[in-house]
Amino acid sequence: MIFHKNLFFPFLLILFFSITVNQVYAEPSLDNDISWQIIFVSDNSDCKVYEKNRINEIVDLTKQYFDLYKLDSHMIEPVCIFSLQYFENTISNESDLKILVFDERIGNNMFVKFGYEGLYAHFGSDRTQNHVIMVIEPPKFSSAYEFTEPSFNLTHQISHFILSYHGHNLESIERLLHSHELDYDDCSNKIGSVACSEIKSIIRSAISGKTFSVVAPIEEIVNQDSMKFYPDDLYSSQVVKELQRIITIWWLDGMINDESYLNSIKAIVDVTVDGNLSISTTQLSISNGFSILDKTLKNKNINSPNESLIVPLENKIYDALNYVPFDTSLIVSDSSDSIIPDWFKNRAKIWADQKLDDRIFFDGLNALIQNGYIQGN
Repeated sequence: MIFHKNLFFPFLLILFFSITVNQVYAEPSLDNDISWQIIFVSDNSDCKVYEKNRINEIVDLTKQYFDLYKLDSHMIEPVCIFSLQYFENTISNESDLKILVFDERIGNNMFVKFGYEGLYAHFGSDRTQNHVIMVIEPPKFSSAYEFTEPSFNLTHQISHFILSYHGHNLESIERLLHSHELDYDDCSNKIGSVACSEIKSIIRSAISGKTFSVVAPIEEIVNQDSMKFYPDDLYSSQVVKELQRIITIWWLDGMINDESYLNSIKAIVDVTVDGNLSISTTQLSISNGFSILDKTLKNKNINSPNESLIVPLENKIYDALNYVPFDTSLIVSDSSDSIIPDWFKNRAKIWADQKLDDRIFFDGLNALIQNGYIQGN
């Protein structure tokens, strides 16, 4: 059954008012626990005591940063592995996010000498898994800031992950995080600056007692609250939520197409979107996902205005992708023959079965709006 386009919206209005008569609704629940693991890649054949201490500090920093975002998370036991044995070992695939921390020598050879400080990448259409972060360990004996403070770099990459996990793509991450990039660079090693307080937070290590500057959490994402285009009165309405669920089921069952489904969202909320956003993040080209490659401070201006932001495939920085600790060839990418991306359809199926929290689903709708799938009225 396919609804004619001219008949769909009058029917939508009739359905909207009919649902007001019966507002029976059960709030679904979901264990939305993010799993993550630290993998320390060392140039030493055995993990030294000081490396174990540093791993513990990185683990503590990561835990506290997830707490700042008020995200439920649990850690898979961290791994310290000799670089020459890395590719001979099978690393557990249980976690949603792998955080690879390279020791100083490996990190310098893999990232710094090419003008970069780390990367974030996501593979496949399912935003709940297959995320990887690569960063360089903090310097051992110096408090000098050769590049970005390592804790600032790590939390910057984790922010990439959190935004992507919530369904945001490159354009959305650019707007929410990278629009402050110059400010981040200026504030990364300043303590006590009032001007920096909105984009920088302080975490005190429970391991060493040291204080670390980190990227301040983005307020609209904290506690999964990124509802920008859906006002609270709409989100809290059982009528609107039940209406959206019914239309979503129609779409999933093929009763209406992608275009009609997106138009139904416009009928519920007044969408105003600035579609003139440009991406200024440097990327590696990966076939079934996307990456964000962050430059070191001293090389931030390495690109000329006319230079491509996609790093050429022959660049040695691509060797870093060999360290991705899961089989990317088995991951299915987004379908190109659908207007709406697969990651949202996966989320919609779970929500339609009342196995996904409303807030997470509506965050996904919000991401469709933010990323230009629904144009302004």
